[in-house]
Amino acid sequence: MRTTIALGVLLGCAAATASAQKPSSAFDRGHSQQNWQNPGLAAVVAKCKTPPKPFSIGGGQAPASANEPPPEPAAPPPSTAIPGVIAAGETWKVVWQWEGNNADGLIAGDGGTILFANNDASNVMKVDPATGLATVLFADTNTGGAVSRSKNGALFLAVRGLGAGIEQLEPQRKKFASSFNGEPLECAGGVVNDLVADARGGVYLAVTGGGLFYANPRGVMSKYGDGVTLANGIILSPDEKTLYVTNGAVVLAFDVQRDGSLKNQRELGKLRGGQGGDGSAVD
Repeated sequence: MRTTIALGVLLGCAAATASAQKPSSAFDRGHSQQNWQNPGLAAVVAKCKTPPKPFSIGGGQAPASANEPPPEPAAPPPSTAIPGVIAAGETWKVVWQWEGNNADGLIAGDGGTILFANNDASNVMKVDPATGLATVLFADTNTGGAVSRSKNGALFLAVRGLGAGIEQLEPQRKKFASSFNGEPLECAGGVVNDLVADARGGVYLAVTGGGLFYANPRGVMSKYGDGVTLANGIILSPDEKTLYVTNGAVVLAFDVQRDGSLKNQRELGKLRGGQGGDGSAVD
């Protein structure tokens, strides 16, 4: 999950209608808990066949500034050219700014809008980057932390609260997957972090501290990868033949099989800065 509290996008995003939208100050930032923060987790994992190792982030303590308005973030320097990706000299601006662990797992929406999940506020929002105004699309998401839309239009949410897993939001809202090997996903350890949906109706799920999972179209989950204990930012290639996932400071790649299973784990590359890869995207 991101500790960043401001969401930036490149200048020049298309404008969208801002009717019925509000600035961040109009919304309750929330205080939802991830499963490892919930006192009820102990009772759940006590019933696991093999209880997982204790898991926490940042020592298990919320930062003292969690309830304070975020400071204006320092703007990254203008971009250097990456041929075919971005021109030199492009700049960034803040389009949404909110206190707490919010604005995570974002995807592109219609008309230049952006959809994102709010961990603390337990909702999914749509923001217009041209105005900085947003609206709540889905509430009561049990500490949802990331969204992904399949090529078929289905929208899925990564649920981080107790009873973690995957929820389908569209076309019909329902629980999609929350167990592994007949036990709650909490028995695998860690915390749900990021996800990506495929065209066959399944969803890949990155569980930091737990591993890399695939929920098939029936919601049955399987685990893949060797040593993928820091799984986080996850994305499919445009042809859906390759899955990419960050694992700490390393980006891994897998070959996707016809049934959604994964083979041929390999290191795609190491990050040039930082030690923890987060969200991933393919244009």
